[in-house]
Amino acid sequence: MKEQFVYFLNKRSFWVGALSLSILTVGFALKPAYRSFKVWRAQNIFSDSKELIEEEAYLRGFERAQAAVMLNPRNVEALRHLATLSVDFGHPLAYRYCDLVLKSEEANEEDWARSVDAAFQAGETKQVFENLTAWKYKEGSQSAAFALREAKAFLSLSDYSVALAILEEARAAHPTSVDVRDLTLAVLSFVGSSSALQAAAEEILARATPIDRKELEWVSQQKRLPHAPRLRALEHLLSGSELTLADQTRFLLDAYRLGANNAAERIQSLMTQVKRADSETLATYTTALCEIGSYESVLELIPETSEDRILQRNRLFAAIETEQLDEAFAYSALDRSQRLTTVAEETLLRALAYLKSGETLQHKNSLAQAIDAAEVADLPFLSLQFQKLGYTDTLLKLYERFSTKSDFGYRLLPAWLKLSLAHREEASLQRCIKSLSFKNLAIYPPQDRSAFTYYCLVFDLHRQEAIREAETLASRFPQEKSFQSLLALAQWRKGELQTARALLKKLTGPSDSSTEDLVQALILGSDLPQQDRDTYFEAELALLQSR
Repeated sequence: MKEQFVYFLNKRSFWVGALSLSILTVGFALKPAYRSFKVWRAQNIFSDSKELIEEEAYLRGFERAQAAVMLNPRNVEALRHLATLSVDFGHPLAYRYCDLVLKSEEANEEDWARSVDAAFQAGETKQVFENLTAWKYKEGSQSAAFALREAKAFLSLSDYSVALAILEEARAAHPTSVDVRDLTLAVLSFVGSSSALQAAAEEILARATPIDRKELEWVSQQKRLPHAPRLRALEHLLSGSELTLADQTRFLLDAYRLGANNAAERIQSLMTQVKRADSETLATYTTALCEIGSYESVLELIPETSEDRILQRNRLFAAIETEQLDEAFAYSALDRSQRLTTVAEETLLRALAYLKSGETLQHKNSLAQAIDAAEVADLPFLSLQFQKLGYTDTLLKLYERFSTKSDFGYRLLPAWLKLSLAHREEASLQRCIKSLSFKNLAIYPPQDRSAFTYYCLVFDLHRQEAIREAETLASRFPQEKSFQSLLALAQWRKGELQTARALLKKLTGPSDSSTEDLVQALILGSDLPQQDRDTYFEAELALLQSR
């Protein structure tokens, strides 16, 4: 058979050649048709993908988008669709899909912004900066979108001063950009000096009304600002229209905490707006009533049969404060089958009831049980009650336990530090500093990092790490006077007295804090005002004796 086939080919070479030529001709003729078919098919699949996404069938929509691009990688619209989906879904290859769009001649600013976002998601910091450089070179971009991403890139490197400078310039160029404004305020909260915060707050409050609500809320929440501008911001907020009961309660409670004279009466007057069926808002409102001491109103609003945890806790607390102790003991009994609050909360409430009834031993036992049962989630309520009772020692021990024993305890270290400082507990502060791991320091705001570093240098703990941190803060925030003062203290600890003195002599203007006064006195040899001496710990004053 094989021989016959070969003979056929040899004898009929002309016909074979003709047949081959015909096949090739048909092939070349069909190739454009096949290409057109692929383009048509890709377009249909692309349309299917968009419809599936609209129907919220995201996985199938994404798969169809990938198929459309595989069939026709030249379709920029389909590529852009796939790149957008991949960024939205956090796909690990998102930045590569975005790169394909950038290589086309149709790439626009949104594509460049998306490519940077994708590199951020992938953790490719080098790629982020490369894309930003290419974007700026290609587009000559001075847009708000570019500035936002450039600032975020420097924030990812903890280069806060550069990021803030970029944002302030962008805000001047794009005053209507909400995203630029929000990020600028967030960074200011995190790294801004007290004077910078004051300037930003005054600029916001000086505007003609109406002032943007987000900006007013930002001013009201800045704990490093004096009370006056924060109260002005809260009054602006309360004068706004369409405020919910929860909004009014929150703003008035903040004003009450800042010492506003009529805030408690205004909170009480909101009672006519309360809808008892709305348990979430009712919980917010009755919690505020408990804080201002309006316990009878709490009992009036919350039924005994309530099964909401916060409402039941508020009712029990109000019952104790109004000496309705039978109800409090009944609802916080250890043998109850159904618990409406946590073990720690109920046990603490029982301890408060025993305290109210004068049963000292039972109060101490219940208090000890509450402490033993406490979890991190119980800390806000326990903290409030312990501070009211004056049990600072107990609260510090709780912070110490959670900070050193729980997986995420390092997040509580700044609160432990501030509580120790507020109550002048030097031994607790030392234990807090000893618990510090410098590898976690980067998660804290610069002001908290500075406080930790300062007390490390005061107690001479973690010396080398503290010196490096002081140098880092001073280099990243060259305009922040307190960080330069901190650097001088670090230089003094290194034995570089002349360098430290030269640095301090360059710093002009009034001190922002007593710690700066102490560093000046320590290194320059000046005397600390006598009336200020009681504001320092023994360890801080001991530094003066060592000069």
